[in-house]
Parts: sequence; structure tokens; C-alpha cells
Amino acid sequence: MKHILIKTLGLLICGVLSCTSSLDAQDATLVIDVSQQLGPVNTKILGQVVRGADRKDIFSNQHDAFICNEAEGLWDPATRQPKPNALALLKGIRPAVLRYPGGLITQGHDWEKTIGPVSTRPDFQFGLNEYMTICKAVGAEPQIVFSEYVSSVQDSANMVEYLNMPATKAYPWALKRKADGYAEPYGVKIFELGNETWIKKLVGRGTTPHSPQSYGPYYLAVQKAIKAVDPSVKLGLVLANYGYRRFDDPWNLEMFDLVGKQADFVIVHAYAVSYRGNAQNHEEDRILNSCLAATEQIEDWLVNLNQLILQKTGRQIPIAMTEFNASFVGNSYRFGYAAALHSADFVRVMLKPEHNIMLANYWHYLNGHFAMVQGMDDDKLVSHPAYPLMRLWAQHFAGQLVQTSVKQGPTIESKAFLRTAAARGNSRQASGPVSQDNLFVPVPVKTNVNRKVRFELDSQGVFTFELNGQGKPSYPLFAKINIPEDIRQRDVAEYRVTCEMKYEPAEGSDLPSHIGLGVEDARGWDKTKSAIAMPVVTLSGKWHTVVGEYKPLIDTTSLNLLGRLNIKNQNITGKLTIRNIKVIPYTGGCFPAYQALTSTASKSDDGKTLYVMLMNKHQTDRIAVNLDIKGFTAKSGQYWQVTGPSLAASNSPTLTQVSQTTHGANLTMDQLKRFVCKPLSMTMLELHRR
Repeated sequence: MKHILIKTLGLLICGVLSCTSSLDAQDATLVIDVSQQLGPVNTKILGQVVRGADRKDIFSNQHDAFICNEAEGLWDPATRQPKPNALALLKGIRPAVLRYPGGLITQGHDWEKTIGPVSTRPDFQFGLNEYMTICKAVGAEPQIVFSEYVSSVQDSANMVEYLNMPATKAYPWALKRKADGYAEPYGVKIFELGNETWIKKLVGRGTTPHSPQSYGPYYLAVQKAIKAVDPSVKLGLVLANYGYRRFDDPWNLEMFDLVGKQADFVIVHAYAVSYRGNAQNHEEDRILNSCLAATEQIEDWLVNLNQLILQKTGRQIPIAMTEFNASFVGNSYRFGYAAALHSADFVRVMLKPEHNIMLANYWHYLNGHFAMVQGMDDDKLVSHPAYPLMRLWAQHFAGQLVQTSVKQGPTIESKAFLRTAAARGNSRQASGPVSQDNLFVPVPVKTNVNRKVRFELDSQGVFTFELNGQGKPSYPLFAKINIPEDIRQRDVAEYRVTCEMKYEPAEGSDLPSHIGLGVEDARGWDKTKSAIAMPVVTLSGKWHTVVGEYKPLIDTTSLNLLGRLNIKNQNITGKLTIRNIKVIPYTGGCFPAYQALTSTASKSDDGKTLYVMLMNKHQTDRIAVNLDIKGFTAKSGQYWQVTGPSLAASNSPTLTQVSQTTHGANLTMDQLKRFVCKPLSMTMLELHRR
């Protein structure tokens, strides 16, 4: 603890020096044209997630009472009321939508177990009606995820009837709602069919994850059934995530062909930056800088996704970004300032009407691995850096978006790191191969892993993986690739792996939940947490081309190729064949150096107030922003500001490093024309005509 405090104090001192020693701020001009209105500010971008599904059989073998009875500290089962401090903090960020009952844990969620008298559901004292109580208390619109692995088509229709229909004899499920003490319909409009559906975490329910060929018809059946109950409801269609998969991922292409023209809206998750474990020295700088560079790159992905949707379906389908954050697992970066700044700046991007974002949910609000507010005791909750940033958005931005542009602002360069491409120079450079040579050179091997698993790699590079009643996970290593020194010295951002795969199940056998090719750092998953999975697209016995993009760690020197059978408690007999394996190093391309200053603006509906968001991503330099405002003359104003000492800073119960440091301070006449932003700060200006 002493070491941590010394390090933290050092960061604070460095932060103070960086703010005060830069006497000459860099200049930028912000042009705001109030006459050019872009559309209303979509407050649904500021959604949150309230979890109420069980982790059992998903991430744990045990029932999770803290989630299912207390909503991770938001609900008090003893008083049957929200916990006051957790509720007050949630109200402070004004979520316009609340997503329930969670993410992957929804796969095992049976909603019928969450209704009825509390005495009959001791494992779900925080249930569907309690969630609706939270929505009402906060003033948020409900947003509910159906389980795609537990719920039948009729189960989903029954939930819509329970929630939305009048309590009459024609609607027996609505009568159950009335019997539970809630006579009036809720009128829920937004539903999602599953969460990251291509991943099946649920154990013991069914045998296989959904393929596009099973999920597509299932979506159409559920959509038809719930609209037959209430034609006003909307159902979301799951697409592939940014950060993990391409915008033109095979899953997406299949979905557009099978369902796209009929989808009410599509669902995407964005985890632009990812890292497992703890970095050292220069690696930490590279990781944290990538958080700030990622925003412009994910915006490019959204542009491409919207173009693909229009091309494949002939219409612009709304996009729901139902999870967004940085995916830092097992380290403190997930609570850090870099991830928080990334998420807050991404809100700016999602507000742009051209990206067609209907709603978004930060992942997520309270406790758990990533939440912005942490604490088991309602009297001792800790707000991490994302909280004050999101509160600025919620409390000081409204009305109609207006045209803004940054002119002659400083830019920042950063190196590539995993999912984030390098940012340098002033032009975009396409990804390309470092070498055309295939790094995979087959060395024949033939092995019986055990009496139920056999694999072989022949001299032509064809890998076969034969299973005879296998019931446990198996990951046989069949090739190790030592990366040549001249390749490692190049700017390699990814190793692009392509192959053809097919899986032929034996008659009467279960289908595997996940089978295919794995690529990992040769030091192993336990040491590096660095790997990708390349599953067979369908299990129909046909050949499919599969592409994987393995992004190495900075010090990766060799790769393992693995057969990958990720199953639990299944009886699998069949054969996986992989041929034409190619491993080619790619540069990953390069984006222009990213803007140190980002901004957006909106005008109040009565036209009397102009809201301006300013974010300075520079770590040491102030930025003096010349405000060139057209169509609005400010006579007075105030500002609110969040600052932090470093990108690595995060809060703890004993020491707050990132916080709102200015609360509605009056702007001087000079500041109405030229406002100086501190390093690593987010500022909201409210400018008034009078």
C-alpha cells in the first residue's frame, strides 16, 4: 500500500507540474455554426446496464445472489427499494435507457423465474418488476434482452404480453402482472434477441451455439410472435462486435442476407482497445495512448458498417451500440482515465446523426469487472473516472446539435497496439503484407491425444482432427511458427491467417459448440492471454473460407497453431479438416495522427444557451481554443471540467485522482472568445445570450 501511495503521489505531482509549467499553450480554432442544425441530441446514447441474470452455468458454478437479489448493489431486498446512494449516482448520469438483465449472462436467463410473489422466487428477489421500478425511479426507458438459448419463441411473446397488454381475460400473462401488484401496462418498446450470440457460454442447455442459419429464422419467428402481441415493439438483431471482428464479418453478411431487410434495428458492441494482464514500462504508454487514438478508427468502422447495411439491405437500419468500453481484463486499466476518456469521446462520435446510432449503453454502471461505480457498501461507493465524464455529458449537453469543426488543432502520433492501428502523419495508409511468404511450413505429425482424439498434419499442410465420443475441451498443438528476425523488426500489426475448414459430424452425434482453428502466442494462453479463435462458420460439412487476424503482443516471437474444440459435457464424434493454411504478416495500415482537441456543440431548444464540449487529449500541453461562433453572441457563461494527472490514473476509496474539479465557474469575457483547456481534460461550456 505504501508503494502504491508513493507512486500515486508522484503521478499527482507530475500532473500538477504538467498543468502549470506549460506557459505557452498550443492553439486551435473551433468553428461553431449555430445556424446549421444537425438534429436533436439523442440522449439515448447515454444508456447504462443493470444486471439481474445469474452467472451460474455461464461464468461460475455457483448461483450469484449479489446480482440476482441486489442487482449488484442497486436493490435492497430487505426494504424492497433501490439503495439510496447507488440510485442517486445513477440519477446523476441520467441514463435515458437501462438495459436488462445483462450481457452474456442473459444466455441462461429464464424470465418467468423473476416474477410472482417474492416468497416463491428466493433466488431472484430482483426481478422483472423490480427492474421496471428502477427505470421509473430514474426516468429511463426499459431495454430488455431475450435469452436466445433459454427462451422459446412463445416465451418471448409471453413476456411482451406480461409487460405491455391490459390485464383482461384476453391476456392471461397480463393478468399475472396485475396479480403481482402492477395493474397498468409498462409499454416496453425495445427488445434484443440475445447477446453476442455466436459465443455460447451457457453450459448444459442445448448442444450448439447459434449459426447464422439457425439464428436468422429464429429472429424472424420471435419478431413475428412479439409483434402479433404488440405491433409497436422493436427487436434487435445481433451483429459482430467492433474490436473483435470486421464490419464485413461472415456472420454479418449472413445476417443481412437472411434477415437484414426485415430487422427493426441491429446490435453492435464496441470494445476498441483490449489487453489482458499487466503491462510494463513502454508497453503501458503504448496501451494507454491507443485508447485515445481508437476513437477516430472506430468512427471509420461505423462508416463502413453503415455503407454495408445500405448495400446489402437497401435501407439504413438503426444501430444499437448496446455495449461500449475498453476491454481491459485482469488489470486496473479498466478503471483508468485512458479508458474513460476513450468512452467519453466515443459518445461524441455516436451523437453524429450520420452514424445512425439509435441508442448506446456503457458497460456498465455498478460493480462487476468493468463498472464505473464500485463498492459493496452503499455508504462507501467509489466513482471511477468514467463516472464524472459521463455526468458532464448527461447534465450539460442538450437540445439541437449544431455544426462544429476544429481548425488548425494540434495532432498526436501513436504506435499500433493490438486492435488499434498506428496513428501518424496526415494521411491514411492501407494495410498491406510485410512479406508474401507463407510463414506456415507444415512439418508432418500424427498423434493420438487420447483414445477419443486423434489428429494429423500431413506434408501438404492438411490438418485433420478426429473425435470419437470426446466430451471435454481439447486444444492439440499441431504447428509452431518461429517468426523470422527480419519480420519481427518490421511494423507488424497482425498476422492474417486464412484457411478452408469443414466439420463432418457422425450420424447421431451432438454438434460441438465451438470447433475450428486457434492461433496463440507460443508462450501459451496462461502466460500471455493472447490468442484468437477461428471457428467453422457452419457445421454442415461444407468447405468454408475462414479469415483470422491475430494481433501480436510487442514481444511475440513465435506462434502456435492449434486445433480448437471448446466444449463442455457433450458427446462429440466427427472430423474437422483444415486445408490451405496461410499465415502472412501485415502492417495493419495507419490512420492520420489523431486530433488532440475534439469537440461538439448543441443549442438549447429555446435558443438561449449554447453547449460546447471540449476534450484535450494531450498529456502535458494546454490547448488554447479560439471560439469562432457564427449565429450566436455569448454575453455570459459557465464551465464544468474534469481533470486527471495521467492516463494511468484511477480512483480508489482513499484517494481520488480523476474528478470534476470545476463546478459551474463563471467565464470571463476573454474566456467567451478563447478558452484554455488543461491537459487531459474534458470541459463543458454553457454560453448564454444574456
